[in-house]
Amino acid sequence: MAVIKTKRSVHSSKAARLKRAQARSSFPGQFVLNERNLPGRRFVEFPLARGKTTEKVELFTTRGHHSIIIDFQDHTSLNLRIEPTFIIEAEFQQREKSDIEVLAEWPAIHAQR
Repeated sequence: MAVIKTKRSVHSSKAARLKRAQARSSFPGQFVLNERNLPGRRFVEFPLARGKTTEKVELFTTRGHHSIIIDFQDHTSLNLRIEPTFIIEAEFQQREKSDIEVLAEWPAIHAQR
C-alpha cells in the first residue's frame, strides 16, 4: 500500500508559535532560573536579564490580570505575571556591599478590584 504525503498550509497562529519556539531555542539555558533558598525565603534570578540595560519598568493591573513588565534597551522584556491578590510595596535602594540605604519609598500599590 502506498503512503500519500500531502502538503498542508500552516495556520498563522501555529506558524507564530513555531517561530517563537525556534527563536527560544537560540538562547541556551533559557528556562534555567538561579535560585537561593534560605529558611522561609526564596530568591529567584532570571539569567537572561543579567547585564541588560533597563529602558522602563511598568506595573500593569486590571481585574483579572496583574504583571510587572521590565523593558530593556535591546527591545526584549521580562514579563512577570502575578496572581490576583497582592500588595506591592516599592523602595528605591542604594546597595553597597552589605549596606542598603533606602533613597525613596512609595505608597503601597493594591491590586485593582
